[in-house]
Amino acid sequence: MTCKEQLGLDRDMFVALANLMVERNLLSDGRYVKVYEQLGICLFILAKGDSYRDASDRFKHSPSTICHYYFHIVLDALVALSCDIIRPHRDLTEMSPEVVNSSKYWPYFKDAVGDLDGTHIEASVNDAKGVPFRNRKGTKSWNVLAACSLDRMYTFLNVGWEGSAHDVTVWKDSLTQAKYGFPHPPEG
Repeated sequence: MTCKEQLGLDRDMFVALANLMVERNLLSDGRYVKVYEQLGICLFILAKGDSYRDASDRFKHSPSTICHYYFHIVLDALVALSCDIIRPHRDLTEMSPEVVNSSKYWPYFKDAVGDLDGTHIEASVNDAKGVPFRNRKGTKSWNVLAACSLDRMYTFLNVGWEGSAHDVTVWKDSLTQAKYGFPHPPEG
């Protein structure tokens, strides 16, 4: 099995991500588990959608160690790093070549900087804490807001709202909280 199949990243990208997290003091070696294994545990769970028990079988650590310690530490580090990684890859004042060079889109989207949409991702939450996560269809989910440029590059994500939260609530939170770094279009 390759790194890409197991963790969702190729080997070079995995090493670069681990090194970046160490450089920014987001992760450090534990007593028994090095940064590479910590990151591998978290990415394994996220990429495969496997349980903590599956990860504990694979990495030979107890489920409580994986769940309560390494997974959450790395997840918090990924969230902290996301504000630096997920951002517009060019100035928002530049017009996308996909719009400029297309008679289908020009002049209708000449002032657009991207697309914005929300989605729900299935959440595994116990019944005692799961009430706020129930969406309008009755299933437990996370409400996620995503923005991308017109050339299909993600420029913003807001993850973590319960499924019962309305899309407008998530959008207003993204706009008003400076910590999220929402890519506001230029004035005018």
